[in-house]
Amino acid sequence: MKTPREILLAKHESTSANLDAVRRRALREIPVSQNEPPFILSGFARAIWRELLLPNRSIVALVSPLWLLAVLLHATSLHLGNSSTQTPLPSRMAVVEGLRERQRLYAELSGQQPIDFLPFRPKPRSEFSITVIG
Repeated sequence: MKTPREILLAKHESTSANLDAVRRRALREIPVSQNEPPFILSGFARAIWRELLLPNRSIVALVSPLWLLAVLLHATSLHLGNSSTQTPLPSRMAVVEGLRERQRLYAELSGQQPIDFLPFRPKPRSEFSITVIG
């Protein structure tokens, strides 16, 4: 008595030659370009996929949601943190006063006579005048 496998193989044995001929014709129609160098990254990416990701599918499946959560938290913190983390810049008067105080302290520490400056009063932009020497 024949097994079902042997019956199927005997039934399809005649079609294997036809399938081989169809495969050969299909391969002949595919253009083979020998001038193009092989794409290195595809081989590298395939090796990474085969060696690192496929054997550790369960680990990758567990870690990928954590990475996604980290990226989402980072993206939301960029939008929320912009307004609260920026400190306002000091005014021009505060900077000038700080520089005067620093010069006064330096003069005290070095034993030199402190230099008195006239108080800084910025003029409105409309009062600036251009003098032409001619």
